Amino acid sequence: TKWRERNVLLPPLANKIFLYEVTQQDQVNHHHVAESLWRDLSIFLELEEPLQVPTAGAEHHSGTKSDICRQHLKPLRDKLVAIGKASSEWILEYFASNPDVTISSPKFFDLVLSSWGRDPCEK
Repeated sequence: TKWRERNVLLPPLANKIFLYEVTQQDQVNHHHVAESLWRDLSIFLELEEPLQVPTAGAEHHSGTKSDICRQHLKPLRDKLVAIGKASSEWILEYFASNPDVTISSPKFFDLVLSSWGRDPCEK
């Protein structure tokens, strides 16, 4: 991916970082990515026994749900998409290119973060 190909000098971080996007844990739709995530995290943490992939189960949500695609929420959605786009660009351009940052499944990570700048309600 483009962010790993950058040849820039970046200051070292105080600690090494393992970075992932929550979608990488999705065992139902991205099983191989989820397996890679837990394997890579085990390696990163230098564990003698690898972490076990958590069992996929029913998710529990609390609170009120709202359909973000409702027309009256478009101004909010536009702001969230703009923030997502700026955030993903910064993460991919600057943060992820630091040699002290480890990313599991970098192509998938790049793909998911690139989607942060697109409105999920527009097909």
